[in-house]
Amino acid sequence: MASRPDEGGSQRHNGGIVMGMFGGQTEFIKFKKYAQEAGLAGFRGDRPGRMWCNPGSPTGD
Repeated sequence: MASRPDEGGSQRHNGGIVMGMFGGQTEFIKFKKYAQEAGLAGFRGDRPGRMWCNPGSPTGD
C-alpha cells in the first residue's frame, strides 16, 4: 500500500490497483489509468485531482 499516489502499487490485483476512497468505499482502477492520474511512467498526472486532493495545496499534494 502506498501513502502517496506516485509511490505506485502492487501488480498482484489482476491488472490494476484497488484504492481506498475517502467515503470508505474501494475502487478498482487499471494500471495505465492509475499511472496517468498519479503522474507515473512519464504521465504528467492530474493535479489537483482524484489522487492529489489536499485542500490546503493548489496542486493537491
